[in-house]
Amino acid sequence: MIIGHENNLKHLIDVINSNNFSHFYLFVGPEHIGKTYIARYFAQRLLCEAKEGQGPCYECINCKLIESNNQPDFMINDGQELISVEEIRDLIHFLELKPYQSKMKIAIITHAERMTPQASNAFLKTLEEPTPDTLIVLTAENLKNILPTIVSRAQILHFGFLKKEKIKTFLSKELNVEITKAEKLADFSAGKPGVAISLTNDQEKMENIKKFVEEFLRVTGKGTVNGRLQLAEKIAQDGENVLEKLDYLENYFQSQLMILSNDCGNLLKTVQVLDKIAKSRHYLRHNVNSRLMMETILLTGA
Repeated sequence: MIIGHENNLKHLIDVINSNNFSHFYLFVGPEHIGKTYIARYFAQRLLCEAKEGQGPCYECINCKLIESNNQPDFMINDGQELISVEEIRDLIHFLELKPYQSKMKIAIITHAERMTPQASNAFLKTLEEPTPDTLIVLTAENLKNILPTIVSRAQILHFGFLKKEKIKTFLSKELNVEITKAEKLADFSAGKPGVAISLTNDQEKMENIKKFVEEFLRVTGKGTVNGRLQLAEKIAQDGENVLEKLDYLENYFQSQLMILSNDCGNLLKTVQVLDKIAKSRHYLRHNVNSRLMMETILLTGA
């Protein structure tokens, strides 16, 4: 079930029903708000074997194969690392082949800002000479790290944070989450339904997040410089989980933005921390020293 984004959803349904959809879409907005889910819904609705205008049915062979990433005319690149030129060349080759069992071929690339310069240039070439009967959907958090020549060719849909009440209601009514827990999850999710849903049945993870955020706030609030450096080292030693911890901090500080509108001092400080978290995530994906990045955040403080 799709939560929110009613205007974008209506637009996509309208262009499908009128058979007037674009060759290339760019879905832009924060992580965990449903961009990839809606991109997959878009593909299912286009390839669904139900009567036109009524899909996706989630029961036909195409709907089920797209759900499992096994539909031969559907491809999704949903990795968490940098997107290489080889991956883009594979996508181009996929699009150049004639549809196997559908009327068109559809490709989704998530985190498009993670394309290397070589990958971006290779991708641009396929936009300059588009293959007939194809659809490409990119998702990205923002546009600043995507080639302007790619952005200029896209039909852009912007996705924003959802209201806390909408997420709480969904958790309570659709997932049968106890109302108090649903409210806490909605608070922590900071407008990102994907975060709330992922934590619904993972109490241990929620407790670990709470402990980590509390330690961060304690150290940056009243801790010494040495204490901050020690925490930076501790986080960096966690290896592949560093990015996940940045996600925890980002969710917490984004949730604070929603309640600090009249506190200019703390609001500015929170924005500064969020900015450093965003930059650190970008640098970490380019193999910059994780301890150095965490020291930068912790010495800025909250």
